[in-house]
Amino acid sequence: MIYPNNTRARLKTRFTFLASLMLLACGAAHSADDSAAKAHAKGPAVWTLSDEDTTVHLFGLAQVLLPHTDWHSDTFNAMFERADVIVLESNGSDPDAQIKVQQAVQKFGLYSGDASLGSVLDESQRKEISAVATSLGAPMQAIDALKPWLASIQLGVLAVSKQGYDLNNGPGSVIEAEAKMANKPIQVFEGPTELLQRMAGFSEQEQIGMLLHTVRTLRDDPDQMARMNAAWLSGDVEAVADILHGDGGAWSSQAIYDSMLVERNAAWSTAIMTMMEQPGTIFVAVGLGHLAGKDSLVKMLSDKGFEVRRR
Repeated sequence: MIYPNNTRARLKTRFTFLASLMLLACGAAHSADDSAAKAHAKGPAVWTLSDEDTTVHLFGLAQVLLPHTDWHSDTFNAMFERADVIVLESNGSDPDAQIKVQQAVQKFGLYSGDASLGSVLDESQRKEISAVATSLGAPMQAIDALKPWLASIQLGVLAVSKQGYDLNNGPGSVIEAEAKMANKPIQVFEGPTELLQRMAGFSEQEQIGMLLHTVRTLRDDPDQMARMNAAWLSGDVEAVADILHGDGGAWSSQAIYDSMLVERNAAWSTAIMTMMEQPGTIFVAVGLGHLAGKDSLVKMLSDKGFEVRRR
């Protein structure tokens, strides 16, 4: 069934924020006052590499958290305070960036004419996806205008919202807001639509596989986000790697894993090598999945000859 044109228009507006859920990118600006202030002796993992005049800190970001989750640690606070520059995956709160994301979602994420999500699925796929979508309050009709990659994100958004997570409570948004309050320069690895276009560029079958993987994870492992956040908060990098990159993790295929994680980590490791040529202290904050596992940014930098120390 094709979603009505007036509802398509509402959907176009609704998805301007969705890039924030794409493997730990930034969402709308978040007030630093909304985050808990109490510091921990331990907390999310941080790594450091340095030479005689340059220090780079690497911090992994959780996607979304429950309201008032306390994640600032003494280590994080000290490193952030000393940083001359903050580097994020992308800048999702910039008004121009939000416009670009909205335009890209309209161009790459929504069907036009008589095409629809239901028309590219077989009967068993439609039933499986519809059952989970309906359980989240979005019958198939409500996502029929979305291409599979975007439907996958939307169902993830609905699931974490239903579980009580705050879409504006991501550490990336908090760090961006705190950097602006402290007048720290912010740099980014990627433009606001690069990750979105990666996902849209997968073949239709890869996108359907991604959607099915999301649906099955939401149905069969609804506590995955809670386990991942618990591992992140305790600094258990091995558990994060197992949850995200192990069997039943975030990736529906090797091709998507390579594109979304390995290729981006390789590009970022090269960018960090360039940063090491300039004096100063740089605080890099990227999605926690990029810093865990065999293809992590930490591993790539170590392979390039840097001593990357866990703090």
